[in-house]
Amino acid sequence: MKLLTLNEKIREGRKGEDIAIKYYTKKGYKLLDRNVYFRAGEIDLIFKKNNLIVFVEVKKRKKGEVLLGVLSVDRRKINRIIKFAKIYLERRNLYEKCDVRFDVVIIEEEQIRVFEDAFKAE
Repeated sequence: MKLLTLNEKIREGRKGEDIAIKYYTKKGYKLLDRNVYFRAGEIDLIFKKNNLIVFVEVKKRKKGEVLLGVLSVDRRKINRIIKFAKIYLERRNLYEKCDVRFDVVIIEEEQIRVFEDAFKAE
């Protein structure tokens, strides 16, 4: 098994995000932001369609590792994404003015698996 350098991991992650962007834009979503950084992490992709804002976590995996991608979005990661989403919406004066959805996208090779509404904010 070859270990990837940090630059290779970033490049692979970007490829996965590019695939996800194509998928969502073909479905009529507008990309609002990409790689929004916060002190303790980031949100990969943020889309808008009508009154819906979608926060997307993208995981790029090797063939046969889809389950590992899903499992990597654990409770701790979910809580961070929700926290960051609230901050993002508040900063843009959108909080409680739109519907919100959280998706997880797993890219395996060049195939995309989208888990819409993968989790909810409590």
